[in-house]
Amino acid sequence: MNKILKTSLTFLAGIVIGVPLVAYALSGANGTLDLTGTPMLSSKSNADLVLNLPGSGTLVLNMASGTARVPISNPAAGTAATTVATSGTIDTTQFWQRITNAGAITGVIMEAGAVHGQLALISVDKDASGTTTMAAEATSNVCAGVTVVIAAGENALFVWDATDTCWAGWAT
Repeated sequence: MNKILKTSLTFLAGIVIGVPLVAYALSGANGTLDLTGTPMLSSKSNADLVLNLPGSGTLVLNMASGTARVPISNPAAGTAATTVATSGTIDTTQFWQRITNAGAITGVIMEAGAVHGQLALISVDKDASGTTTMAAEATSNVCAGVTVVIAAGENALFVWDATDTCWAGWAT
């Protein structure tokens, strides 16, 4: 099947693909479906929906409660951690940021989020020399400000709260 225009296509255990007047191609022994435009996927059951996305981009999840946008572009295995210094800024355009430091650092800033509900996972490399402490809320964009301290070898997961204009976080 190639360049067939349809409004939806049902296949594989009740998964519905809404393809609003978009060309698609079904090929390969494993049933790879290539879509162009802005395809929509939805499940008619409680089955897992697995997406394999090459490269980078943004995964957009439209739910009854709102829309979540998850950037899909992470450091490849073996990529060096980004060095952050005191009063440095952590890039939040990618979901996962692996950082390191040359000693305990303070006054760290997270870039403001792009959309309500955006997630950011900050991992301090296990070989970092000290803790990473955020700046005050008004400066760092982190709701709990200076109380957020991430030790070497640990992670913190944050969600952007556009209502409060800060990152709410949970240390792990």
